[in-house]
Amino acid sequence: MSNEIAIMLLDDDMLVKQKARVKEDGEVWIIHKTDEDPFPSHPHAHNYESQTKLDLSNGELYRKTLRYGQIPKKKLKKIRWLFENIKSKDEDKYGWLTLPELAL
Repeated sequence: MSNEIAIMLLDDDMLVKQKARVKEDGEVWIIHKTDEDPFPSHPHAHNYESQTKLDLSNGELYRKTLRYGQIPKKKLKKIRWLFENIKSKDEDKYGWLTLPELAL
């Protein structure tokens, strides 16, 4: 029984390590380590509240594959900085997080 508990804790810990979450201007953006969909950028960020994907290279916003807007350059840079900041604070946990080259 104690082995099962240990395995469950390990699985929960692994799940936590597989995503990075930041909050900017009231919006929560999440990057999944194991996201198999490279569209619109690899990686890209999800905002599940608005059902939006953010291309982290240029700030374009998508719902499914339909582009419907773009965030300001300043906001994109802030979101990218937040993701880079959590990586720098915990390289062991977020070492996998590498943002695409900025293309503005």
